[in-house]
Formats: sequence, C-alpha cells, structure tokens
Amino acid sequence: MVDQALSPNGGTSSLTSDHKSDSWSFGNDDMRGAATPDGLRVRPSVWRRFRRHRLAILGAGVLGFLIAISALAPILATHNPNQMNLAAIGQPPSREHLLGTDLIGRDVFSRLLYGGRVSLLVGILSVAISMSISIVVGAAAGFYRGPVDMGMMRVTDVVMCFPTLIILISMVALVGPGLWTMILALGLLGWPWDARIARAQTMSVREREFVQAAESCGATNRRLIFRHILPNISAPLIVAATFAVAWNILLEATLSFLGLGVQEPTPSWGNMLNAARAVDVIERMPWLWVPAGLLIAACVLSVNFIGDGLRDALDPRSVNQ
Repeated sequence: MVDQALSPNGGTSSLTSDHKSDSWSFGNDDMRGAATPDGLRVRPSVWRRFRRHRLAILGAGVLGFLIAISALAPILATHNPNQMNLAAIGQPPSREHLLGTDLIGRDVFSRLLYGGRVSLLVGILSVAISMSISIVVGAAAGFYRGPVDMGMMRVTDVVMCFPTLIILISMVALVGPGLWTMILALGLLGWPWDARIARAQTMSVREREFVQAAESCGATNRRLIFRHILPNISAPLIVAATFAVAWNILLEATLSFLGLGVQEPTPSWGNMLNAARAVDVIERMPWLWVPAGLLIAACVLSVNFIGDGLRDALDPRSVNQ
C-alpha cells in the first residue's frame, strides 16, 4: 500500500508499507528512525538496533576472534598438534610451549587452535542439519494443516520425549564415536523444538492479508511458501539457531569429555578436558584443562550474547525511543 504523506518542506514523500517485515520505510532514507509529521515513528534498521546491544557487539567480536584464530591455526600454531615429545611430558607454560604440554608431550597451545576448528564445525554443521529439518517439517505442518500437521507434530512430540543426552550417548556407543557421527547425531535430534517455532510462525503468517491476496491471485503453494512465508518466519529461526549452536558446542564438549565424542588424536576443546578427570591433573596441571574450559565458556557466552542481540534487533515491536 502506497500513500502520499506531506514532507516538512511542503512536498510529498512516498510512504510504503513493507509486508515482509511489518515495518514502514520512507522514500528519504534520512527520515529512517525519525518522527513523521503525523507522529508515526519509524523503526531503525536491524543493524542499528543490534549495535545498541553492547553485549552482542562484544560477543560478535569474541566469536569473530575465535573463528579467526581457528581458521589461521596452520599459521599461528607453533608445533604440530599431534606430534609427541617424550622429553617434554607435562611441562608447564614456557617460551618453547606457550601453554605447556600434555601428558604425552603435545603442545597445548597448538591443540587449542586446531580444537577450535572441530568444536565450531560441530556446532555450526549440526545446527544447519537440524534447522533444515525444522523448516521443512514446521513450514509444511503450518501451511497444509489437517492430517499433515497432525502426523508431523505427533512425530515431533515423540522425538521431543527422548532424553537428548542419553540418546546421544546410545547412538554414539552403537555407531561408534567420531566427528561426523557427532554432527549427525546432534543434527538429527535437535530439530523438534525449532520445528514447533517454524510451525507456529507459519500458521500466523498464513493468515496475513498479503498471503491471502497472493493466493487469490493464483500463486502456487510453492511460491506462497518460498516467496511469502519463509522470509517472514526467518527472524525467530535465526535467533533460535544461534542458541542451538551454543548448546551443541556444550554437548560436543560433554560427550568428548566422556570419551564418546571426537576421538584422539583429533583435538577438540571437549576431548582436551578429558585429561582433567584425574585429580592430580586438576591440582598440579591446570594448563591442561583451564584454557580449553575458558574457550568453551567464552564461545558459548558469545553466541548467547549474539542471540540476545539478534532477538532484540529483529523484534518487530522494537521502535526508536
């Protein structure tokens, strides 16, 4: 819908209602976020609202730093992460080994850098798998309703009843531990909660006027879903995905700590904590587990802060105060 609104200098400016984001935009970009002559407030951009969330900006910076050092691990690592040095077993931090060595003489600093690759890869790829399933199931159930909705939601309810950690341990124990086993297991068990979000959002958008107008004009179901519905339900799913990444990184660390996740000699932050099961290591060799624990905590907190910032920035009720 396009109306004509008087501009302060007596002219006119184009006022456009964008059905995709329920936001108002003006022909003059300088008016974004300012009050219009009739008192209407325009929402600032998503980036502006995100920037106002200081913890989210801090989290984005920390996460970007962790991704950067993990990606540059071959350049930044001072030693081969899997090379054993029996003459330097359990050494404390020194100029030769910045964070010391582990119980078989491997450089802890180098293993931390390479371990970040594995932990971040598990978190991101497993969420990509689970979100793909969630979108397909939730959008189909919310759009077609009836028997399709009933059948898909009952399957979702059944999967949600499973205790996630116990099922993960059972799957890994049956199939065998490994990186790709971990990614698939997390991806195949993490979709029901997000599928319910996608279904609820799809059912809401399905009843909106612009979708009904497109349907009355002869738009196919495929066009309605991909062109009109999915773009309008993406915001809550993006936020949910960020929290899922943090949760899956924690699950990977938990299973690797128990010896059921990524296996040696492949380093990950989780299996580096595995050495802390011995009391004497906890007391006498903190460099073996404190750095990995701090990186896991920093990564998870950063992703959660980013999720909070995205939730506030993508909230359609946000206005420029």
